[in-house]
Amino acid sequence: MEIDENRCSVCGCCIDFCPVIALSMINDTITFSEPPCKVACKDACPIQMNIPGYLYYIKEGDFKKAYEIIRESNPLPSICGRVCYHPCEEACNRGVIDQPLAIASLKRFVSDQFDLEKLEIPQIKRNNKRVAIVGSGPAGLTAAHDLAFLGYDVTIFEALPEPGGMLRVGIPDYRLPKDILRKEIGYIERFGVQIKTNIKVGEQIRFDELRKSYKSIFIATGAHEDLKLKVPGEQTLGVIYGLDFLRTINMGGKVNVGKKVVVIGGGNTAIDAARVSLRLGSKVTIIYRRSRAEMTANSAELEAAEAEGIEIIFLTAPTKIIAANGKVSKLECLKMKLDSPDESGRPRPIPIEGSEFMVDVDTIIPAIGQAPDLELIRGLGLRVSQGGTIIVDEDNLTTSIEGIFAGGDAVTGPLTVIDAIAHGKKAACLIDNYLRGESLISKAEKRIPEKLSEEEIAVLKEQFPYQKKVNMPELLPRERVKDFREVEQGYNIEQAQEESKRCLSSCIFCEDCANICSAKAISIS
Repeated sequence: MEIDENRCSVCGCCIDFCPVIALSMINDTITFSEPPCKVACKDACPIQMNIPGYLYYIKEGDFKKAYEIIRESNPLPSICGRVCYHPCEEACNRGVIDQPLAIASLKRFVSDQFDLEKLEIPQIKRNNKRVAIVGSGPAGLTAAHDLAFLGYDVTIFEALPEPGGMLRVGIPDYRLPKDILRKEIGYIERFGVQIKTNIKVGEQIRFDELRKSYKSIFIATGAHEDLKLKVPGEQTLGVIYGLDFLRTINMGGKVNVGKKVVVIGGGNTAIDAARVSLRLGSKVTIIYRRSRAEMTANSAELEAAEAEGIEIIFLTAPTKIIAANGKVSKLECLKMKLDSPDESGRPRPIPIEGSEFMVDVDTIIPAIGQAPDLELIRGLGLRVSQGGTIIVDEDNLTTSIEGIFAGGDAVTGPLTVIDAIAHGKKAACLIDNYLRGESLISKAEKRIPEKLSEEEIAVLKEQFPYQKKVNMPELLPRERVKDFREVEQGYNIEQAQEESKRCLSSCIFCEDCANICSAKAISIS
């Protein structure tokens, strides 16, 4: 927030209007009390969500206002409250005192207070311009929501039998119940968005047909192809890749994994595959070629897997799959040690000679990475990178074809739900600019969370006493491994309000003060 003293009329209206008295008047000058935490949470959020705003209204018990603030920037709040990797929490400067705020859990609490099927849809003036979106994952759904809100007639084409992309087929029910996903998608459909499933662009409908029928196209097909191990015996019966495995289970299929499962990999897909296998009755071991510090999986999910009894063997890589009677029987592994960093910036694992050992196994689930569907991308005639992702202009998401935009995992490779949502929001803004003949320059400014100095940390610790974080209630490990019930049970009102009181921000960034200022002396960035 900035206040232009040269333009300020010092009428005091903004001070009277500020719900948290973040503004004050000294010597006929309006001043802003900068939050001691520097609002690092908001700056770390890929969609710049007004986190202090909704935390304030949770504390005040106005859950409707909190929900309105969340929905201003996030069209999938119930989903994000459950599966977001919450970079906001990593940046939260409450952590220098005790623990970061449970921002994602509080978002989930607010979202759970409202029935989306009863929530009103805003009045929208249609502009009769049609936009097609290929893919109904978080990027596609977000772009569809924002474009429909701007008045566009939006149609999503989805190759799977149900919408949701990786949200639908890649995340198990114990993390994201499917009824929650369906309600979020249903709300977006009520905006007038049409979703056509079982339609793969390039097969059921040609790309040139879309170009003739729609003013613009946004490609958000995700990254649904598993990377291969490239070891002998990989084609043996009993090897099933991570995404294929999760897709089958999430769509109601059956997989007989046997009594002993080995999952290979260190990302979220590997952890999900392991926890699902455990719920199917198997003893599960994860092997990972680097150390724990290099695992890309969400730390909370990793801890949950270990609490459930899943063993993780670090610094180990597969070298050969051995069959007996035509099916997987053993996995040959090799111990590794870490060397200088590779192109990913992480220490390179190198083999330790003579360290081979065998693991008895019924099913092997490789989950070492994923990539976009090359067949689809190349069939569209788009420029692609060596890694198989769509090449776009990073500033405006334009592809090599006029009027075609792309975003999400199809462009970045596999990232996170909130990163895909951010791409969807950016794409909607830029497509709107394009169709209105305006400059293809995104207005969104990427901000870097400001770190506190040692002096500022000392002051914070003096001003704010230690206050223990209110942890999200969850099912006990011995109970939750029996089925696919949601593990995290959600806050009650008392718990949510107690946790929200830990927020250090003195401003909720509601922008009301800027809106009421007749001199336009207040700006919020």
